[in-house]
Amino acid sequence: MAFLANNTVQLLLILNVYYSNGVLFSKEERQLIYQKHILPLDQKGGFLIAVYFNEHKIGGECTRFSDHVYFASGHTQDCNSLTDITELCTIHRPADTKEASHLQKIAEVQSGPVGNQEQGWVYGQHAEKANKPALFVPRSCMASRNGRMVIGFECEKGTTSSKYIYRVVDVTNQAILHEQSSDARRTIHPMALSADGETLVYFDNSNPKNLRFVTGGVVAKKSLFRRKTSKEYSDIDFQTQFVTNEHGRVAAGENHINIFPGNQVTCEMTYPALKGIFNWTAEAGFGNDLVAFSGDKGVIKVMDTSNGKSKIYYPHRGCKRDEMAKVKLSDDGKWMASKIHLNPFLMVTNLESGQSWPVTTLEDQSMVEAEQGEFQIKSVIPAAFAFIGNQLLISEDNSVRSVDYQSPAEEAGVFISEQGRPGARKPIRIPNKAGIEKIIKVAQLNEVETQLKQFHSPAVKITSKASKKSGWSEPGKRGAPELAASRIGGWPDLPVDQGWPEWQERPMSFLAQINLSEMHQVNPDLKLPQSGLLLFFIGTEDDIFEEGVLNRDYHPVNYMLGSDVKHQDGWKVIYVDEDTELRRTAFQGKVLPELFKPCLLKAKAIVRALPDEYSVAYDRLNLSEAERDNYNEVLDLLAAENFDNQLMGYPQLIQSCPPELYSASVASGRPAFSFPEVNTQEYLDLQNKACEWTLLLQLSSDDHADFLWGDGGHLYFYGNRIEMAKGNFDETWLFYEN
Repeated sequence: MAFLANNTVQLLLILNVYYSNGVLFSKEERQLIYQKHILPLDQKGGFLIAVYFNEHKIGGECTRFSDHVYFASGHTQDCNSLTDITELCTIHRPADTKEASHLQKIAEVQSGPVGNQEQGWVYGQHAEKANKPALFVPRSCMASRNGRMVIGFECEKGTTSSKYIYRVVDVTNQAILHEQSSDARRTIHPMALSADGETLVYFDNSNPKNLRFVTGGVVAKKSLFRRKTSKEYSDIDFQTQFVTNEHGRVAAGENHINIFPGNQVTCEMTYPALKGIFNWTAEAGFGNDLVAFSGDKGVIKVMDTSNGKSKIYYPHRGCKRDEMAKVKLSDDGKWMASKIHLNPFLMVTNLESGQSWPVTTLEDQSMVEAEQGEFQIKSVIPAAFAFIGNQLLISEDNSVRSVDYQSPAEEAGVFISEQGRPGARKPIRIPNKAGIEKIIKVAQLNEVETQLKQFHSPAVKITSKASKKSGWSEPGKRGAPELAASRIGGWPDLPVDQGWPEWQERPMSFLAQINLSEMHQVNPDLKLPQSGLLLFFIGTEDDIFEEGVLNRDYHPVNYMLGSDVKHQDGWKVIYVDEDTELRRTAFQGKVLPELFKPCLLKAKAIVRALPDEYSVAYDRLNLSEAERDNYNEVLDLLAAENFDNQLMGYPQLIQSCPPELYSASVASGRPAFSFPEVNTQEYLDLQNKACEWTLLLQLSSDDHADFLWGDGGHLYFYGNRIEMAKGNFDETWLFYEN
């Protein structure tokens, strides 16, 4: 690939800017997340430091909190000497009194008696910002080695009108070379800029399967994105990740890895996508053929795209399944630097020897934009690192410095991270029928044996099978379910003196009933009473059906109560002793409760249910790095035992908020999703309390039963593990995930 001979330093940026009503931040979770990168601008040590908004748009966010946006160019010969070019990379955003007035009205409503005080305060802060000038800020950034810079602005007003502006900038001479507007209905989506700055790869939103390579069009005066060449690839779409090196481009998709040499639009080689890496990101070395794929558990696979061979590295010990490393490769292909987001250690790996060690620590910046009492708006800027030439540069604030990485310190803790190399950690092998004691022994977890046995929660997999119309019938009739049998939907088997449960003067919906004698026959180790019947009900916030109407036009999640303190009586878990006389109870009344289709159940034991990375108990195990590696591998090996519907065990979470932490928090009277600050004594006390809570029943969206919790979500009933083992189900909590 030919490089431009001039010294013009330019860069490609894509900016998305929004006129919006603002996003709500909580003290713990509601943050404006920036991203930061150190990018090479040439082959002589020139670099760019860029701080801009997170790549992914968050609906309704207020992008006027733009005080920390920063762009500067520098050189490795003197990292302390930076030239601020922020003005070239942003657009002035004037005050907007109309937007401010709209936000203030929302703030007043939210601050009223029926609103949310915190949201009202946040909207008020956004209204103040709208009355002041701000900046339109980038959301993604790509650089060429001769430095072409293309900045794209996406400006939205309301929900129907958008305008896109693209700008070419000469960084060295600090000049805007060209600017162009684009029709919002036919939007350009840039994917990659070639190393020589001559070729731009982009998608046209009007035909997202049409991959276009624009050669020589980056600084065109008439049309920045004029169509030069176009080719369709079925495996390349918006989710494909493009990385650029000296030889061309690599397109890493879900099923294939495509190699495009030079400025060609024809794929030269195709390899199968790497297996066993999920949610990965790709990074290429410049002067070599290596591409690094970073995936879950901190695993990094490095592929040589000249032959398709790859090696696997584990430089980050003790990672959870959802932790991914940010990776950078050196130009000479001999070194790799990587960091897990929440771990301060920057690791370096010698790709020739397979050894890894920590070289330094990096801390993110956290700034409070506004604060009043318990209310807070926060911004977070992550630390950055990159190889520029042969130097490893890092940045924790707006400064840049070089670190020594090739010679580990004596106390660094060097270890073999390349899988399969002599001295590397060996995989764990667990026999198929191994019990908890065998697992602890094989995984060398003897130090935490007592805790693991305490948190071990034997469970039962539940599979539904749709019943016919006879599923509604009285016991004894043909095809009718047996009295007190485990099942989902239909009419419940209630005690003869038990009325139909109500909430806010409306009948509750019957979800399921579980016969504990049946469940103990499947799994004798269940930590629940040996016998009896559990019945599960949930309330809804509106009258849904008239008598005789069984077909549903909408789903109960639209009306389901929020699991807040004031709604604690909106769900019920009724425990009935085995000696209690029961009757199949069809609801008698003008307004029917939400009805679910009757289903028979098939049960199978889950004997090795252990706390996973999303549970509070996992954090309380106090595992060493080596133990954490072993334990996480055990969890992977046992993952096949996890199912959508289950009794006891640990839930199959969609999000990452532990339901036991939520249950313990709201049960103590705290507002929903309002947790103490992490690492405070109050938070540790809440964690201890949360360990007393455990999953009782998980019900997933199920076509057989006509369950649909939001968009294919889950419904969880939680309770106190000690009290439930004694037969006390008075204090339970409901948790819902979409």
